[in-house]
Amino acid sequence: MVILKIILWIFCIVTALVLLVLLGVILALNVKVGINFDYDSSGTALKIKYGFLGIKILPKKEKKPKKENKPVGMFKFWTEGLINKLKGKAVESVKTTMEKKGIEKELKEAEELASEQVRIQETETRLNAEMKEAEELERKTRIADAIGNPYPDVVDESKVEELGGIKGKLATMDLEAAFDDICSYVEAFDKDSVTALLSFIGQQTGTTFKKVGKRISVKEFGVTMTVSGDDAAKTAIKYGRIAAVAYPALNVMKKAFNVKNMSLELVPDFLANSDAAEFHNHVAFRPLRVIAPFGGYALKVGKRSLKVVGDTTKVADKLKAERKQIRQEKLINQTADQLALSNTQN
Repeated sequence: MVILKIILWIFCIVTALVLLVLLGVILALNVKVGINFDYDSSGTALKIKYGFLGIKILPKKEKKPKKENKPVGMFKFWTEGLINKLKGKAVESVKTTMEKKGIEKELKEAEELASEQVRIQETETRLNAEMKEAEELERKTRIADAIGNPYPDVVDESKVEELGGIKGKLATMDLEAAFDDICSYVEAFDKDSVTALLSFIGQQTGTTFKKVGKRISVKEFGVTMTVSGDDAAKTAIKYGRIAAVAYPALNVMKKAFNVKNMSLELVPDFLANSDAAEFHNHVAFRPLRVIAPFGGYALKVGKRSLKVVGDTTKVADKLKAERKQIRQEKLINQTADQLALSNTQN
């Protein structure tokens, strides 16, 4: 009873810890995250806000060089003398240490060289012994061949041919079985079911991303761009191309996300020498609400996919069993024919 109580307490504690961890993860993912991105002629600024905490990523702060503490006043002479004395001792200590390290390195290299020489000698001795055995075996083989008694006498050509024939049959049977398996899966493949599955996946993907987009709040999205060219005609053409892409993209973005403030200003400048742009963006979202739709998506798509795969596998297994039965009957018939032929010859 005591052991059971201990096991029960351990289980309760582990369960409580797991629940606390899950609760902590859920609370952490439910905190609002904000991203501020600004770009203009002065540079780029990026700031990420997690709840009440703000992290400034761009521009990075430059580290200020540390000021050296120089001795001043009446103790300057004594402090400089003490520093020079300590510096000299440090240099002498480093030299001594380097000399010791050099001596240790030379001793270590000498030991490694000696051990390598011993290993080479052992290898040469082993190779010489193996060479003698090989030469003796070659001599015995030549003598056995000369007197008509091959050495060693372990090869039976008839058995080799028989084994080769069996191996060829097995290889043929394996190839035939593999081909039948492939044919079974191809025949079990239902085009309509797979097409319906792909259509379902596409529909669920679109619905899921629409949900995710609506849970991302675009508090500010502003673009100001000055378009210029070599002359007035090229500037006008360039302005038209950019406007033809930018304004429809803005409408798509407005439909996809929860947009609160959006602006796009394109200005053709016929006197400027280069383009100029400013971009201001502030996005906020809760990670838990953004991730949640993918859970339902995975369950629905996974369930539908497993059903299609399971049905296809069942049909393929049935076809494989039928083809295997046909192969076995074919093999039995071939064996019977060979036995009948051998009995006729005998």
